[in-house]
Amino acid sequence: MGTVMLKKDTKIKLIKVAADLQKKTGTRVDFDRAISYLIDQYFNQEQNWEKFEIFCETMENVSSEDLLRELRRGRKEDEK
Repeated sequence: MGTVMLKKDTKIKLIKVAADLQKKTGTRVDFDRAISYLIDQYFNQEQNWEKFEIFCETMENVSSEDLLRELRRGRKEDEK
């Protein structure tokens, strides 16, 4: 294991994250587990951002009128 230097306010925030995880999981959470959780959240957020960017790409050969018509048809089906 290595040593990580943290500012006092960062350490306090990390303690709060660890305490919250401990409360949610019902198991003991140390700094290593809290940091691992934060790293996982970071990478999940990046993957979600990549998916969002793909979702926002322009679609060729599709008119906005066609998209609006499809949206309205889907909403009518949801209301049934």
